[in-house]
Amino acid sequence: MTILINPTGKPIETKHICWNVRDDNNCLVLEEIVEKLYEHPDSGGMSLIPKIEVIQKRREIKNSYNSAPLHLLLNALNNISIIEENK
Repeated sequence: MTILINPTGKPIETKHICWNVRDDNNCLVLEEIVEKLYEHPDSGGMSLIPKIEVIQKRREIKNSYNSAPLHLLLNALNNISIIEENK
């Protein structure tokens, strides 16, 4: 049985998980994946509800000067599996 609870209010804690670069047609999008902990509404502060959220931090056109750091990060993220296989 699954019970769905949609947390409301401000999160108690926010933890950074990772960065992601997404190719969106002619743009590169930098996203931060975070875990936010919310207090369970019926627990009286005794339990927390974790929720993973994706936050868009930056969006750049692919062929612009400002997109260079996003291209580097995208290539690094795409090639990390190759590095792990060659160990």
